[in-house]
Amino acid sequence: MHGTIYEFEASSPLVVPVAPGRARARSLSVGTRAPLIGIIRNPRSHRNKGHQPEFADRPNVLTRTPRTRAALRAELADFAARGIDYLAVDGGDGTVRDVLTCGEDIF
Repeated sequence: MHGTIYEFEASSPLVVPVAPGRARARSLSVGTRAPLIGIIRNPRSHRNKGHQPEFADRPNVLTRTPRTRAALRAELADFAARGIDYLAVDGGDGTVRDVLTCGEDIF
């Protein structure tokens, strides 16, 4: 193979250095809503066993624990219908694979 496959130089974001000790905090302005986050959680995942879901008490976080692929597709479709801003996967490699596979035609 000759040459490169991808050229990333043109799409690189401009990075503006911030002086040490002057980290920029992003805060929500008055009148803006917090981003809606959908979490697909696998309670059988090694690190999740015996632990309750985090952030379950926040109004902008939707935590779902589907038990079947059909239920997973239904939860992902519900997330898409609600217009979530972020989708998080709380599980291992298999959970990530299932979410990506089932969500491919939904999102």
